[in-house]
Amino acid sequence: MKLRWLIIGVIVAGLAFAAAPVVPAQAQAKRVIRIVATSYKYEPNLIQVRQGETVVLQLVNEDPEKRNHSVAAELFTKIPVTARGDVFRTGVFEDRRFFAVEPGKQAEIEFVASTRGSFAFFCGISNHAALGQVGAINVLPPQ
Repeated sequence: MKLRWLIIGVIVAGLAFAAAPVVPAQAQAKRVIRIVATSYKYEPNLIQVRQGETVVLQLVNEDPEKRNHSVAAELFTKIPVTARGDVFRTGVFEDRRFFAVEPGKQAEIEFVASTRGSFAFFCGISNHAALGQVGAINVLPPQ
């Protein structure tokens, strides 16, 4: 008799778990970071993200002198990157992939921060980097 109740209990418990709704894991939210390019600088120029985060860099060209600007980084040649928006030129130069944006326009550069470390980026247009338009993406350990 006890064995019969034990078997019934196991069956009921199994049915309860089987009938429970399956809730899909939440998709990881994207980390959106707005970077404003102006006269020979980025704001912010230091970006900190966590390893494994999906990052969207919104590059906005607000240069009052109407200059083109770009963001170029060796990191972008080592990982998959998706660009959207008003990218008027992209390519690889000196082992760095770049994305250029005209004045008043904006582009999005999306990637997963898969590798820890500090990665330099700079404006690849003319002498902008030499004039100080540089920055870094620091990929910290996951939390």
